[in-house]
Amino acid sequence: MEEERGALPPKMDFSAWYNDLLWQAEIMDVRYPVKGLYVWYPHGFAIRKHVYAWLRELCTSGTPTGLRSGNMSMPGSVSSWTANTRKPCSHS
Repeated sequence: MEEERGALPPKMDFSAWYNDLLWQAEIMDVRYPVKGLYVWYPHGFAIRKHVYAWLRELCTSGTPTGLRSGNMSMPGSVSSWTANTRKPCSHS
């Protein structure tokens, strides 16, 4: 990313374009070279909070067909031993 705020890079390089967009709009600071480490600016964090609340509401209110989704937590990582030794669940 350039230090000067100017035109965004071409959309052909989507990753650079998206990172510059987040940075120039002061939503998130993505300049740190650690995967998954982001610094949220105050209004960017507010946007994130509202989007998560909207998604939670969407999942818990159900759909026109009556389907509902409960909260679920997935492990951040699974060891290869666990992945290779666990048997698939059988549903009756």
